[in-house]
Amino acid sequence: MTCSSRTSSGHPIRRGEITRCGIQRGDEITVVDQRIRLEVLAPTVDMVLLGVGGRLEGETLTSNSLSGVLRVWFEEQPLAILAGDLDEIGLQRLLVEEEQLHGRVLVFPHHGGRTGGDDHSFVSTIMNAVDPETVVFSFGREKYSNPRPEIIHAIFSAKPGAKIMCTQLSKRCSASTFDPPHLASLPARGRDAGRCCAGSLQLDSQGVVTPQVAEHATFVDSLTPPPLCRIPLP
Repeated sequence: MTCSSRTSSGHPIRRGEITRCGIQRGDEITVVDQRIRLEVLAPTVDMVLLGVGGRLEGETLTSNSLSGVLRVWFEEQPLAILAGDLDEIGLQRLLVEEEQLHGRVLVFPHHGGRTGGDDHSFVSTIMNAVDPETVVFSFGREKYSNPRPEIIHAIFSAKPGAKIMCTQLSKRCSASTFDPPHLASLPARGRDAGRCCAGSLQLDSQGVVTPQVAEHATFVDSLTPPPLCRIPLP
């Protein structure tokens, strides 16, 4: 993929062998498949100019406030929101620019960890703005003990019918690992070690198509004790 953003001299920023492109709201990232369009929703231009440590409406910006947020369009339909590490400051600023984000799938910020503010309020706000059918948590089982229970509970409070899929099997959900029988033959980090839950996801205009929702649900329902996404609201 390529990035349309450049330095003032018109060249991308390079660090060693890595080319770094700055992005900001309004940019588009092109990919080979012309049915797909990536729209940059955040950070906004004013936040980029202030930078980390800058003050905006009495709040101090962090690197999470300036997190990139992308919306994936497929055949001109809003398919997914990739929310990066967006925090409460960044979310509120984004919603000033665009009240409704819309996407069938939300890749939840922070891998399902703390949001940097009032977790319940943050979850309620982003769920109401995006109104996703499926919420995805992408994380490594051996690195973080995510997603946090309060995040899951807040998601179901905001949208009881939402489907939740985790790329790997959280330690909060199962003490053991194994090769999930529902896992499709897509490359997935952790597959060989039996750490996957949903594994890698494949999306089309209908949302998540791999793994199939019913097959994934059967696997999740087989876990004992019940995983976080099957525990009733407190």
